Amino acid sequence: MNKNLLLVLAIPVVLIGGVIVWWVVNYMMDDYVEDNDTKEFIEEKYGMDVDIISETNPSMTEGHSYQMAFKEQKDVIFTVTRDIEKYATIYRDDYKMQLAYVQLKKQMEELLPELEQLGYTRPSDGIFVDHVIKDLRTQDARRWVALETKSDLSTIEQSEIEQAKKLVDFQEKHKIDVHIIYIVDKNRKYGIPLDFREIGDNRSLAEIRAYIENTRRGDLVTISQQMQDELEDAATQAQTEHFEFRLDSEEEKWLYCNAVDKQGNCTDLYAYLFLSQVNSANKTLI
Repeated sequence: MNKNLLLVLAIPVVLIGGVIVWWVVNYMMDDYVEDNDTKEFIEEKYGMDVDIISETNPSMTEGHSYQMAFKEQKDVIFTVTRDIEKYATIYRDDYKMQLAYVQLKKQMEELLPELEQLGYTRPSDGIFVDHVIKDLRTQDARRWVALETKSDLSTIEQSEIEQAKKLVDFQEKHKIDVHIIYIVDKNRKYGIPLDFREIGDNRSLAEIRAYIENTRRGDLVTISQQMQDELEDAATQAQTEHFEFRLDSEEEKWLYCNAVDKQGNCTDLYAYLFLSQVNSANKTLI
């Protein structure tokens, strides 16, 4: 009787265990098939053997994704996504964007000695070359280079315009595939952005001057920094033991311009006060 009871109780356990094993094996097989299909798609698309470095399982909002690298280009690590859209499997990847970024980094390292002859160096405390991939669907990406100069860029003189023009010519000469080159001063307070998508073929000295002046007039960060520098002494004299013009971090700007007119004059300005002592009862300055 006891043996029969044990046998009856064992049957559901065996069935449940079998179902679990079947589900695990089926899941692993599906995962293997997906991995293999994705690899084959990428290898056929680019004509090179690829290795899967890592993968992220699908979630409620995102599909299966992989980090891959071709066997002959191990330094170019790119992302491949696998999504189901309208019952169709869609593969997307950022290989070309990652390749362009790696090539840009290598090219800029090689060109650094020539850049130093023009008066530019690698930033002493910042990133030299970087990029961001904005959208896999549209292949939209941004690549930029930061270069440091000894010049004071709080104001733009003719010499700075001429130096920027040399850099524009340098980019064209070496066919540097970059969207923006940022020229920053040694204090990293002021800079000149050269956006080649906006510059286009307008590369004469006069056109570069007009581009830089127009950019500077609408640059709220630079205008804020200029106004803060001009008012620094007055703000120091106005502070008391209870308040001063700054944020929690002394490195951050405490004066901000929110809007300018066509001439570049600030029309919306605000400042931050740091309170050292506040009456908790009525929230007034002591």
